Amino acid sequence: MRTNSLLRATAAFAGALVLLTANGAGAAVSPTQALLTRVGILPGDLQKGFTVKLVPGGAALTDPSFDNCNYSFTTEAQRTARRQLRVVAPNGVEAPIGSEAVAYKTPAAAAKAMVEWRASVAGCKPLTWMKGKVPSDDVRIDSASNRTDLTLPIKDNTDTNILFRPRGAKVSYRVLIISQRKGNVITTVLVYTAAKPVPGDVAALQFLAKQTGQRMAAAVR
Repeated sequence: MRTNSLLRATAAFAGALVLLTANGAGAAVSPTQALLTRVGILPGDLQKGFTVKLVPGGAALTDPSFDNCNYSFTTEAQRTARRQLRVVAPNGVEAPIGSEAVAYKTPAAAAKAMVEWRASVAGCKPLTWMKGKVPSDDVRIDSASNRTDLTLPIKDNTDTNILFRPRGAKVSYRVLIISQRKGNVITTVLVYTAAKPVPGDVAALQFLAKQTGQRMAAAVR
């Protein structure tokens, strides 16, 4: 679920796999935001000493949720709330993992957002460039794929694998993204890893997807 803005920004951090964030001011907590706080990554999901925090702009609808491969998402205008988190290590360093929970006006809008996300990934042709604000922020997509994971708690899910290279970088990186939808809510967890996924990163992503999916199954009608 994250995206052009995340992948583009990686160009500035090509030497270190850090979780990338959006900018902007926070928003007051609403009943919908309160729901979203219960379905993303929680500190109890993490190893001792790790925590989560809201990214700057992580509750602002001015920042995109789905934004991938130059695809035009019509459902961004249907969002009513979002909550984007990043994981922070005990030493204060950002870990290459995070989550985002998004509420839409209707279940139909959320379902369509998942359809659009899958279409955006399917349309990511090899060597597709996504332009940043400056040329050094450009990112080249090397490959992108989707699959449905039958082991997850939520049936409407997409497991996405994107290999990309920031402009000027000598190596490629990979972002693994799992999105799940129930009702009008979509939760996403993601991890940045090396071009060849690290088994521990894959296992961590699967664990977090199951944790967030189970909470969403209980919290969302």
